[in-house]
Amino acid sequence: MLAIKNVTKIFNKNSVNQKTALDNVSLTLEEGDFVTVIGSNGAGKSTLLNVIAGVYPIDTGSIKLEGNEISTLPEHKRAAFIGRVFQDPMKGTAPSMTVEENLALALARGKRRSLRWGISKKDRKLFKEKLEVLGLGLENQLTNKVELLSGGQRQAMTVLMAALVKPKVLLLDEHTAALDPKTADKVIELTNIIVKEHNLTTFMVTHNMEQALTMGNRLIMLHEGQIILELNESQKRNMTVKDLIREFEKVRGVKFVEDRVVLAN
Repeated sequence: MLAIKNVTKIFNKNSVNQKTALDNVSLTLEEGDFVTVIGSNGAGKSTLLNVIAGVYPIDTGSIKLEGNEISTLPEHKRAAFIGRVFQDPMKGTAPSMTVEENLALALARGKRRSLRWGISKKDRKLFKEKLEVLGLGLENQLTNKVELLSGGQRQAMTVLMAALVKPKVLLLDEHTAALDPKTADKVIELTNIIVKEHNLTTFMVTHNMEQALTMGNRLIMLHEGQIILELNESQKRNMTVKDLIREFEKVRGVKFVEDRVVLAN
């Protein structure tokens, strides 16, 4: 379904600050695959999501979705079929608009816009049903401005918005990193529910190795812009965080350097 082939992304090309963020990366996802992505700082995790989303153009290679080349499409066109949730809860919503207005915008994704604007009773009923699943009381706050919500409420709502119209690919970029542990656990629980309900093809960058092992059916580890380790569901199930660290050291032949992005539990 999503085929990334020989993708290379170089920043500041032909300068003293040249940096190869992705180095000939190839990866294929079938519909419904849920891939967790880990790696140390600067490994290329967020860059991988950004080239899929169209934030950055690629230097070489191809990105195909359902057999169609999308690497030449601008970000705003890919947004019609790619859902994304950022690390910062403030980025995924329009704070000055109400909860129902934000959901209405999400519901209109990929559809032709018109001058008509309004939220029907049918839409409002749908929003309440979807928000009730979150268990955060948001179904009773439809007319409240999003800026009044907590970070956890906003992030849970952002995940819901990204999946309200089923995207062909869902990108989660460390979407619980800015939350406290209890709230992060709740958002992860809701993420699992939403992804499974819609059978979403998902990439999730995480700084949490335990999270990477327990969520999804595949795991990849990036280092210096290359995929150095890939695990399927059964391999993930039999792996511990310590095992994962040993695999990193074995593949790279270097001692693992502890940092927040990879080790936080």
